[in-house]
Amino acid sequence: MASGIVNKPNSKTISKKKLEICGHCNVRVSEGIKCDCCKYWVHYNCEGTTDKEVDSWNILGNRASFYCSVRSCNQIAKKFIDCIGPLQDQVDSNTQRLEALEKKLEAQQKDTESEVNRAISEVNNAIEREKDKIKSEVRDDIVGVLLQDHEKTGAGGTVKKEQVKVEVQEVLEDEKDKAFRAGNLILMTWMLEIVLT
Repeated sequence: MASGIVNKPNSKTISKKKLEICGHCNVRVSEGIKCDCCKYWVHYNCEGTTDKEVDSWNILGNRASFYCSVRSCNQIAKKFIDCIGPLQDQVDSNTQRLEALEKKLEAQQKDTESEVNRAISEVNNAIEREKDKIKSEVRDDIVGVLLQDHEKTGAGGTVKKEQVKVEVQEVLEDEKDKAFRAGNLILMTWMLEIVLT
């Protein structure tokens, strides 16, 4: 049986300042422990606790639970714990299933991201090819119109086709620069709206 020595009183083990009546023998408890269920105090010896159990309660204090046998709290607690075991198994099983589903979802998200990025890349490449094709056609049309215009007006003698291409390229570069600045302005306006809202 336990020696009943309590070195460090806590809310679970009784201090000498406050003496309670033992739920087993109805004698004041100077060294004992309080039941977490019925709140009765009991002597260590009346409850049949071991020195090891007493030492554990003294070390763990409020982090340990104690259920006495006065009102069968220990049996109620055992039934409760027996019920919790299978529930904990279900929680563990569901946690494992959830983790597996999260991994699967993460893999699917990566696959979807990859597919979306590939599709965006294909669309961007198609757009660039189409832009280049349209630029080339527009350049050729402009050069043709300018050459015809120069021939009709007779301005400055003969105009070389290459010279007109250079002029057209400069005009296109100016237009591209204007479009780029307009795009930056739209982007800056959009960012300001985000910051201000």
